[in-house]
Amino acid sequence: MNWAQIVLKSVLLLLVAAGVRNATAQTVYDATEGSLPLRVGAGISDYYTEIYPNHFKGPTVWADWTFRRVPKIMQGIGIEGEGRELIWGQPKGSSWSFVTFGGGPIYSRTYHRVLRPYAKILVNYSEQRHIQGAQFAASYQADKWLTFAPGGGVDVHAWRHIWVRADYEYQFWKVMWTNDHFLNPQGVTLGLAYDFRVNRGARR
Repeated sequence: MNWAQIVLKSVLLLLVAAGVRNATAQTVYDATEGSLPLRVGAGISDYYTEIYPNHFKGPTVWADWTFRRVPKIMQGIGIEGEGRELIWGQPKGSSWSFVTFGGGPIYSRTYHRVLRPYAKILVNYSEQRHIQGAQFAASYQADKWLTFAPGGGVDVHAWRHIWVRADYEYQFWKVMWTNDHFLNPQGVTLGLAYDFRVNRGARR
């Protein structure tokens, strides 16, 4: 799959998400006048990395900012920043980790003030770090990658300003400054977020 196909499929993903806004009259906008359109969260990720032992876990943090006072066609669009370090699950005798941080556009809609599906396209700086154990020759490796990550998920209102997030990403890793493709990690993240916006009418 080339980069043009990746971009096209990601754009289609956002368009499909955008089309949902006309599916029900119960949709409400995220941005509320007089409140800060920001939500920040943290959670635990479980990713299939394509490198033995395949599944790595670690902490993830994110922050979403939704644009306000925009044309109607752009309502629901914002920017997400995300950072992740997969540090648990490495083979015995060595230390692997996968570090990713970056950001990109996100589109979300809120339904009945308790359900917020979203789609996103992130461009990240990533590193694969490996410190070998004593049974190997002493060495250190830290490879740098450009990560392209379409994804999506849902936020569910829990209590007051607290939301529960279930997130999925499919990543495309390539060597920076080259056309060499390397990995396609994919995984899920579960976590909690604090929404600074006023969620009028939601359960408390």
